[in-house]
Amino acid sequence: MTHPPSAAGPLLAFALLLGGCGSSAGYPSLAPRPIEGISLAEPSSPAASPAEASPEAVARYAPIIAKARAGDADFRSVLEAERRTALAGKDAEVGSESWIEAQQSYSRIVAVRAPVLAALSQLDEARDDPAVQTDSGAALAVSQAYDQVQAIDKAERQALQAIAPPTG
Repeated sequence: MTHPPSAAGPLLAFALLLGGCGSSAGYPSLAPRPIEGISLAEPSSPAASPAEASPEAVARYAPIIAKARAGDADFRSVLEAERRTALAGKDAEVGSESWIEAQQSYSRIVAVRAPVLAALSQLDEARDDPAVQTDSGAALAVSQAYDQVQAIDKAERQALQAIAPPTG
């Protein structure tokens, strides 16, 4: 026995849905609560003034910078003295006499870089010192010193790259 489809099922579902649209008495409102209008963000504070390098730390790193500059002056002097020999071997056949002389010349130039590399190493160690890391004035001083010596190192590396003979 089959029953004819009844329209009561869809009507019942529609009536139940309409019941949810009635008054909201007893149910919380979805409107924002007053507390939600209050900002919980940290209050803005004026930007901190930039730290100044500690004069004591600047004085401590000045001799390291001076040694790097003196080393750079020596590097420039040796570079000029050896440039012609180094460049002569740039296009020479690997293993030829001029290539060997260029390699030796290049090695003499590279060896003179030791003071700059030592200064970079000292300043890098100083940056890792916990006492420096907790003192913003000392940290800024060592950072500035490192940047100066790093600029010298970069210029020397570029000069070496320009005259480097081919490797065998």
